[in-house]
Amino acid sequence: MVARFVVILVVTVASGCVRPPMMGHDASPAERHWVHDARIRRIMADLERQRSTSWPQEIQPEQAEIGKDVDPALDDVVGAADELTAAAAQIPEAVARVEMNEADRRAFQAQVETLADQAKRLRTAAANRDVAAIRSTLTNIETTCVSCHERFRDVSGPIR
Repeated sequence: MVARFVVILVVTVASGCVRPPMMGHDASPAERHWVHDARIRRIMADLERQRSTSWPQEIQPEQAEIGKDVDPALDDVVGAADELTAAAAQIPEAVARVEMNEADRRAFQAQVETLADQAKRLRTAAANRDVAAIRSTLTNIETTCVSCHERFRDVSGPIR
């Protein structure tokens, strides 16, 4: 069952590793945001679909033993977490010229920092082969994304 989870996760994150083409400077803030975090959007959409259909039945947090056959898959999760960290670092650039009051800009930056921290925790969990921590961290990442997109929907656009 753990192997199935990891295979699903690898397929999910692999689809998020393709870099989209860059848009011109005249793109809207929402379009620039999507360019910088297109990987995040694809990863989260696939993760949500997979999580809601199979994870609760497939993954038991108390499963501590992970077979050698899933090691490469968990290495891919490490890579995806690195990609997510890099994407989070680019998000502020997408809204640099957007008019926001100082409180909103600080709140936005706090959300970005939370996402970056969670991506680093995801990397650590995958490197440590801790499936329960991977699962928990992915749930936290999803919560962060939804929260930010709800509060700043005029900048980021809806989560698709």
